[in-house]
Amino acid sequence: MSQDLYAVLGVTRSAPHDEIKSAYRSLARKYHPDKNPGDVEAEEIFKNAAEAYRVLGDAELRAEYDRYGRARNSGSPGADEAPGDVFNEIFGTRPRSGGARPKTSAPSPSKSRPPRSAPSSSAPPPDREGRGSDLRYTLELSFEEAAFGLEREIMVPRSARCPACAGTGARVGSAPQLCSNCGGRGNVQREAGFFSSTEVCPVCDGQGRRINENCIECAGRGHVRIPEPERVQVPAGVRDGTRLKIRGAGDRGSGRLPAGDLYVHVHVKEHPFFTRDEDDVLVDVPIRFADAVLGATIEVPTLDGRVKMRVPPGSQSGRVFRLKGKGIPRLGNGERADQRVRIVVHVPEELSDKQRELLERFAEIEASSDRGGRVREFEALLDRHYRREGR
Repeated sequence: MSQDLYAVLGVTRSAPHDEIKSAYRSLARKYHPDKNPGDVEAEEIFKNAAEAYRVLGDAELRAEYDRYGRARNSGSPGADEAPGDVFNEIFGTRPRSGGARPKTSAPSPSKSRPPRSAPSSSAPPPDREGRGSDLRYTLELSFEEAAFGLEREIMVPRSARCPACAGTGARVGSAPQLCSNCGGRGNVQREAGFFSSTEVCPVCDGQGRRINENCIECAGRGHVRIPEPERVQVPAGVRDGTRLKIRGAGDRGSGRLPAGDLYVHVHVKEHPFFTRDEDDVLVDVPIRFADAVLGATIEVPTLDGRVKMRVPPGSQSGRVFRLKGKGIPRLGNGERADQRVRIVVHVPEELSDKQRELLERFAEIEASSDRGGRVREFEALLDRHYRREGR
């Protein structure tokens, strides 16, 4: 059973034992097979409820389930009170063989990870387990899309009854056969002296039937994945790794049981020059040496397009300028953060003869000038230091 056992009984995870017992009694009265002859859906709900009470009605098994999300398939119900004891109180009889004990199946082998941008679910198909399976979808967004948000239609492959075999899992022209070992119940009863236990049928793996030839379309599973459209609303300012939950957008549930949920995992692609720090946008802009010395008006990319920014004379490489309100909208109030622009002075690797001549002349003038700036200050500091050291 892969669905939430607390949800099966309609109780919270903090519910006391008496509340769990009462919820199980109510379901048992309503959906017992003897009161609903021939109703497959009622029998399935009844079996799920019995399995849920087997685990949650036992303090040790409940603690194990709360910690690991599953509980061992013990040979007998919980020590506090077995589902059969509740049957005695409700109907004055023990449960029939195979009736109170839900069928379970052994864990399936691990499957390879699904491709990117495709939903996945490790839960069995909903028509066998009740509540629909939760699905996962990876949504890739550009830096700008994540910043401003958007509404997008995605195609979510959901589990549906195989149209080729009508959900039987058998090859077209054949039909599943009733399991001769368990008589179609899905479980068998073992007797050991005064004790008896109900176990999953090893022949049909708890299904109650056997398929001799698998359906080609669904490989005997009885269900296939069919892409269906779903609208996703992505809020402005969403971050890489954010998980959006869309209730009821997963696989459909069985009968009146609810559908699963869809979890959309957001992946923001790298931008060629923008990066993000909290809600601020960062960008490095290279400028020419002359523009840094003399000052200039340069073009700077922003999320809103190119804007002009003034670089004052004498700006050093690495200086950061702040553009107010040009960052990412903040989640909650929508107020936009800032953009930080760091200028990086470009040093040419190759010079023409004319450029070299002019720079050499500039270097001579600067060396003979009293305005040495930071370079002259550092040289003076260096001289004083080594004179003190005697070197």
